[in-house]
Amino acid sequence: MAVAYVMINCDLGKEEIVIGNLKRLSCVKEVHGTFGVYDIFAKVEDSEMERLRQTITQSIRRTDFIRSTITLMGIEGQN
Repeated sequence: MAVAYVMINCDLGKEEIVIGNLKRLSCVKEVHGTFGVYDIFAKVEDSEMERLRQTITQSIRRTDFIRSTITLMGIEGQN
């Protein structure tokens, strides 16, 4: 299973909208609003690494009100 953790900055006051939109994506398994440098933390999983990358680049990063993301890709076998 391919896993990624995405830290997200979004437009001020749009956190709940972004969280709701992310929860609709089938690969997004967890979404949390956070305090600190990032506004939202998301855990993304898929059985295929390429599909996971597509979800992040084509769906998550293009979500309305998201300004920037940092993605941490999990290393298979180190869980």
